[in-house]
Amino acid sequence: MAEKKYTFKGQKPGEEVVLLLRRHWITQIKPLGFSLVVFLVPIVMWLWVSLQLDFLSIPGQYVWGAALVWAAFGIFFVVYNYLDWYLDIYLVTNLRIVDVTQDGLFHRTVGESPLDHVQDVIYEIKGIMPTMFNYGNVIIHTSGPSGDIVFEEVYKPQEVQRLLFDQADHYKDINTEAPATAEDLLQLMLDHERQNLASGAKPGEKPGELPLPIPQKTTTSV
Repeated sequence: MAEKKYTFKGQKPGEEVVLLLRRHWITQIKPLGFSLVVFLVPIVMWLWVSLQLDFLSIPGQYVWGAALVWAAFGIFFVVYNYLDWYLDIYLVTNLRIVDVTQDGLFHRTVGESPLDHVQDVIYEIKGIMPTMFNYGNVIIHTSGPSGDIVFEEVYKPQEVQRLLFDQADHYKDINTEAPATAEDLLQLMLDHERQNLASGAKPGEKPGELPLPIPQKTTTSV
């Protein structure tokens, strides 16, 4: 959830972030565990070299060099996964929905849809882990060219669904003109008559329109 004011590139004047989401942190345990294993392997190799081989010997230097390369790879993998998680964000503003997907370090995809294009919002929670930690996918059906927008593996998807419905309804309410009342119609008619009188037309006539002639009765004498 967006607890503090958040700004982003391409933000429109008057646009405010109502909700900011990322994938649930629990989804990062698997890649983090793999990264930890990759990082620990060179430490074990270093200990083995220290106990079994002379560090200054040629075999020891090879093993030590391989351990350093492996450790660097493990650190890179940890940083890569963290950035991939951190830069993937889902935004709900008072104007639209924005989905930012980071594909690798140098490729970013941004999809968006105005709130008045939202047709339906559903959520799904599948599996043991999502059920235990209450996270899942929120699928937003839109009428725009971008198609459906999916918030993947977000925390409390049922609350996200409710907020999306509320925000879409609020946006439509404030951007829909209220129907004219009887007083508005009466005032419009009075203004129209004043304009006619100012142009020299009689009440009920259009400006520049001549009154229709009244037919006269004719009599014939015998």
